[in-house]
Amino acid sequence: MSIADKILTLNCAKKDIANAIVNKGGAVSGGFSSFADDIAQIPSGVSDELLKSLVDGTIQSFECTATVLRNYSFYRCEQLEYICLINATSIGAYAFMRCSSLSKLIIYNENCELSNTDALSMTAISAGTGYIYVPDSAVEAYKNATNWNMYATQIKGISELEEAVAKESA
Repeated sequence: MSIADKILTLNCAKKDIANAIVNKGGAVSGGFSSFADDIAQIPSGVSDELLKSLVDGTIQSFECTATVLRNYSFYRCEQLEYICLINATSIGAYAFMRCSSLSKLIIYNENCELSNTDALSMTAISAGTGYIYVPDSAVEAYKNATNWNMYATQIKGISELEEAVAKESA
């Protein structure tokens, strides 16, 4: 491949990435390096198919093993219905903002920091029709924790989710 072809390929990739950021509600101004930080907000270690669904907002469910969910990780993934956080210790600002279908957030860690209350704004959870499931032993701690306390009525023990799934399967 000639240098000209490589430059053309790179410029097309930059344009595709910029379009994906704009489609997710981000803003792109200036050169490629000005939105490199937005690209870095996508969780690491995901498959190409999953990455595409994250970027275009079509992801419906996700099991995440990351310990830290970065700011805007799933921002505007409007089809995301549930996410299971296996090892999460921190959820960044606006991580799930505008995920309007998000009705189940399952957190297995007994301690997980929520960086701000807007991390779940404009979701089914913030609308009162979705729930946050945490270890049974940590329900009260989550209900009283900074930023989580805003969602206290939506926080339940994981055993309640398991019971609901068992009833649906019967």
